[in-house]
Amino acid sequence: MGKISKAKLFESSLLNAGIPLRDTSKRGFKRATTAGLDKAQQQIFAQLFRDLGGLGESHGVFTAGDWDLADDHGMFLEFDEDTHFNRYRGQTLALPWSSQLPWTNDYQRYCVDFESKARVFGGYWTGEAAERQFGPASARRDFTANGGPRWKQRALYDAVRDAVALQTEGIGLIRVSIHDQIDGVPLGKLLKPGKLLAPQQLRKLIADRTIPLDKMGRAHSLVAMSLV
Repeated sequence: MGKISKAKLFESSLLNAGIPLRDTSKRGFKRATTAGLDKAQQQIFAQLFRDLGGLGESHGVFTAGDWDLADDHGMFLEFDEDTHFNRYRGQTLALPWSSQLPWTNDYQRYCVDFESKARVFGGYWTGEAAERQFGPASARRDFTANGGPRWKQRALYDAVRDAVALQTEGIGLIRVSIHDQIDGVPLGKLLKPGKLLAPQQLRKLIADRTIPLDKMGRAHSLVAMSLV
C-alpha cells in the first residue's frame, strides 16, 4: 500500500466531522475563471501577471486548475500544502479585495515564515507550461533573476480562485493550510494514518475560513448548513 497523502487524510477528517466535501478530479466541476469578472478586476489580474514576470500581452482572463474538494452545491475547499506559501503568493494577497478574505492575515504570515519549506524538487519550482507563461527558471531558490515559474503560476491561480469565490454568487470557498493549528499543533503534524482531527475544532476552523456561496451569508449548501 502506498503512502496516504496529507490531502486524503484531511478529507477523511472532514467526512468524520460531518463536512461533506470530496475529491473533485473526476466529477466534472467547472474551474474558476476570471472571464466572468468585470473589466476592472480583469485589469488587476493583467497587472498581477506582469508584476509576476508574465510574458506577452494579457487581458486578465485566466482559468485555474481543478478545485481540491467540493460538495454538490457550489462549495469548494482548497487544502494548501507547503508549496503555496512564498513571496509570489504574498503578492497576490495584497490585491485590493484580499482584505475581505478570511485567511489573508494568516496566509501572509505563512508566506514569510515558511517560504524555506516550499518544495522546489521535481515540477514544484518550474515546468514547461509555467515557463511558457513566466519564462525560464532561475536556479532553485534563486530570486536574483527570474525565480520560480511554477511558484508564480500557482500563486496566480490561487488568486483566481480567491477572487472568483469572493465575487461570484453560488460559489463558496474554504481555504485550510497544513500550517494552521488545532490546539497549538500544525495540521501537517496532526494528519497521520489512523488519526482523525478533532471534529469540533475542525468545524470551527472551517467556519472561520469560509467565503459563503450566498454573499449575504445565507447558508444553502450541505457544507454551510452543517457549520451553522
